[in-house]
Amino acid sequence: MSAIVLIVDDSLVFRAHLLELLGTVRPTWTLLEAPDMATGLAILGERSDIDLLLTDLQLGPQQTGLDLLDLARTFHPHEAGWWQGLHKVLMTDGGKLSPTDLPHLTTLGARILPKPTPQTVGTFLAALDEALA
Repeated sequence: MSAIVLIVDDSLVFRAHLLELLGTVRPTWTLLEAPDMATGLAILGERSDIDLLLTDLQLGPQQTGLDLLDLARTFHPHEAGWWQGLHKVLMTDGGKLSPTDLPHLTTLGARILPKPTPQTVGTFLAALDEALA
């Protein structure tokens, strides 16, 4: 299965690790990356062919993955089903969502996953495959 995946994370080390991991185990995926919310939004605004958006929950001191999703959902209004067809995953390394964020996450059609570690990479990959199925 091929997919176009955008990874938005402010950690260069994590992005590089995830790009290497996905490039190795999912060689048919086209991988795009963005170091911050502004770059991620620019890519999402330019491209309507992205299948999976992986974004960090915390994108710097003042921005979150939820903020990114809120802004991105207005893109490509002329393409029916674009937002619904974009699979959205917020990754966290221990950051917490507030109880008021959970309904918002559901409204946005996003799911949350822990960032993969060597012990959890199999579960992480299975969840991405399931999201794209």
